[in-house]
Amino acid sequence: MKTTERGLPRAAVERMLLDVAAEPVAPDVAARIKARLAKRVAAAPRSTAPQFIDIRADEGWRPLTDRTEMKILLDDGATLSWLVRMQPGARLDAHAHDAGPEECLVVAGDLWLDGKRFGAGDYQFAPRGTAHHRIHTESGCVLFVRSPSPRAAAAA
Repeated sequence: MKTTERGLPRAAVERMLLDVAAEPVAPDVAARIKARLAKRVAAAPRSTAPQFIDIRADEGWRPLTDRTEMKILLDDGATLSWLVRMQPGARLDAHAHDAGPEECLVVAGDLWLDGKRFGAGDYQFAPRGTAHHRIHTESGCVLFVRSPSPRAAAAA
């Protein structure tokens, strides 16, 4: 089990932090924080070599909906790569692909999309403008999903 620097279970701390309401930061405090951060970034050694991104299997999961978790693997500002882990019997709400296309690969388990069963290794491409109306799993599943980054929509 992963723990924080103070020995607390990391997963428990992450879940508690999700329930904390954001507090506005006073403009002068925000300015001081930004100035200190900019100073640290400027002083940090720069590497010109590409860097690997490593994400461990048991890290980074956060609640998505009831009995469903998600983990962001990469958000480059244009595309979001993420995992979805659904417990047996879990359901997802209907949703449209208005922001752009979505790719979904079933890594493990079963997934039912609008009455069609998908198993490990099955893939679906959902073009922009399509929608899923019924989504559930019987035995549980892990999905790899690629979709437009929310940052791209926010920047537009």
